Amino acid sequence: MLDAQGRLSLQEAPTRKALEIMKRLASSPAASPTLSTAREDQARLAFETGRPSFMINYTFVWPSARKNTPDVAANMGWSRWPGVTEDVPSRVTVGGINLAIGAYSRHPDLAFQAAACVASADSQRIAARQGGLPPTTGALYDDAEVRLTFPFADLLRATLKDAVQRAQTPVYNDISLAISRTLHPMKDIDPDQDVKALREAVGRALRSEGLL
Repeated sequence: MLDAQGRLSLQEAPTRKALEIMKRLASSPAASPTLSTAREDQARLAFETGRPSFMINYTFVWPSARKNTPDVAANMGWSRWPGVTEDVPSRVTVGGINLAIGAYSRHPDLAFQAAACVASADSQRIAARQGGLPPTTGALYDDAEVRLTFPFADLLRATLKDAVQRAQTPVYNDISLAISRTLHPMKDIDPDQDVKALREAVGRALRSEGLL
């Protein structure tokens, strides 16, 4: 979406193709009626009823389903996010939490210790086991406890190695809002018209032109 200099780089052909795929999914029988409004936890609870067939964030759902609905967990499988172009691996975006110490912190040493504790191997094992959060340290995917928690550890690691970061910009929240408001609801996307609309909306966000 943004080039190395933080400039808008929504190329027309790839953007249109992405919008076509989004619309096709949102308009298909595979889409939940709540697709345009459901949040992550609502989707998790719906999946645990056993009625939906697919769930995107399986690392998050896996430990929850094992605890709450073992029958559903017993029938769960997993797969890498599907690719769009033949012979080109899919590339998911990485989310998560950035830990940093403020320059004006009153207790920088204690703050650093707290951040180091949160990022430690033991804390990552706990986060994986209890919350389904993927480790951020590559070596942990060979850890016996993590592999017991995540039987799909190898697939997850391979997926994350090909992942990309979200747009690197201080106005990321504005960009996110610009995208969601332009493409909501997904079933109403018009690929031809919304390529231009999306470029204009994201451009305004990058220039901080008005409230979104």
